[in-house]
Amino acid sequence: MNDDKPDKQADALDVGFDALRQQMQEMQAPADLEGRLLAAFNTVQAQRVPSVPSPLRAWYQRSRHWISSTCAIAGTAALVVTMMISPVRTPMEATSAVRQMLNDETGTPFIAIASLERIEGEPAPRLVDADVPGSWLASLGLPVAPEMADEPVHAQMLLSESGQPLAMRLAPH
Repeated sequence: MNDDKPDKQADALDVGFDALRQQMQEMQAPADLEGRLLAAFNTVQAQRVPSVPSPLRAWYQRSRHWISSTCAIAGTAALVVTMMISPVRTPMEATSAVRQMLNDETGTPFIAIASLERIEGEPAPRLVDADVPGSWLASLGLPVAPEMADEPVHAQMLLSESGQPLAMRLAPH
């Protein structure tokens, strides 16, 4: 069918490439080209003024390793001193309303859902008992068995004034 067409094109290309290879083999540079290039190079080199290294450049090349080492040590020392002087940030103290809610007899820790700054900045948080699905606990990163994912789990939720959850903890029934 059309299988002959690619073969004809390939044959035509082979003929063209063969002709090009033949022409390239016949091409040669003039015989005196290399001699003229060497003469031009030597002329340019003879006209150049030899560079004399400056004493400053020679000093720098001899001492560049000492300079880089000294800068590295000075930078490290500055970083260490800065870290020693800067105050250590401690976790913020909970506000009295939040602290009163957190200090009860269960002793179970809260899991923060919102940031600590948002929890502490809440003017009137409230503690609410709730039953949450196990799948929601799994979304918070708690281990939940797959067969228990649909069952409700009793928890205490710390809610903002607008009703958004800030923190939660598992509570006994």
